Amino acid sequence: MERSLSIFIVLCAVLAVGYLLQKNRGVFRKLNPKDSQSEFNKLLEVEELGNVGTLVQFSTAFCSSCRSNKLMLNELVKKYPGMKFKELDAESNLAAINKLNVTATPTVFLLNKTGKSVGKFSGPIKKDQAKLAVESLIQNTL
Repeated sequence: MERSLSIFIVLCAVLAVGYLLQKNRGVFRKLNPKDSQSEFNKLLEVEELGNVGTLVQFSTAFCSSCRSNKLMLNELVKKYPGMKFKELDAESNLAAINKLNVTATPTVFLLNKTGKSVGKFSGPIKKDQAKLAVESLIQNTL
């Protein structure tokens, strides 16, 4: 009886953690100014930043969510003049991955026009979340 109760408690805890992790995937999170990278474009060698902002996605070859994010983000930046999208291979940028605390692919950073990271998505992105983040950047509320 006691063993069954212990197993039940552990199972509930694992399910709760899994639910919380899944719930936060693809949701935009603002970054604190102290955590954001003011020299983001130099660190990643992003040649051209958008006049308004840039979305930078870390991807891997085997990541199916990366491909769907890429298609959606490319469409999104076409709707907003001054926005750009850049995809970087995570495996080729290990130093940046470690410094920026990227733990999963896809991870997308939203940069302002100066290259400062103002927010990030981790995992498959919800289109409405991406649109809201870009519009907030355009309206200078990030």
